[in-house]
Amino acid sequence: MATHRQSASAVATTLAQLYELAFGGKQNGRYRISRKFLHEIAGRRKISDDFLRDVAEEVFEAGFILIDLGTYIAVLNQSLTNNYRHVTKNAVAEILARQAVGEDKKPRRSKPVGITKRKKAGKRKLDAKGG
Repeated sequence: MATHRQSASAVATTLAQLYELAFGGKQNGRYRISRKFLHEIAGRRKISDDFLRDVAEEVFEAGFILIDLGTYIAVLNQSLTNNYRHVTKNAVAEILARQAVGEDKKPRRSKPVGITKRKKAGKRKLDAKGG
């Protein structure tokens, strides 16, 4: 265990440095760390929820996301989420409508959720060309 207690900022710096370190068969990248090693890095016998929240905020400021998975802590680069789908107003409305009528009575969709007019037009062009 570390000789003295580390601040949330110091722990976040160590976690960010681990992201750039080669281990686990990869040159760098996302990883998970056991709570045992987190205790060792922090120089603490107990990692409180408040302390972990502070570490997560510091890690976020450094461009990473910290996810508490219970036994492990995952660290990944914020840029990995850039290509995630964006939730649309129609998607939320559909889920709320399903919940309002009961999950086993799913309402029929008038159009596929998340499909824009532009994408539909592009698809029609492909179909017209025989594609």
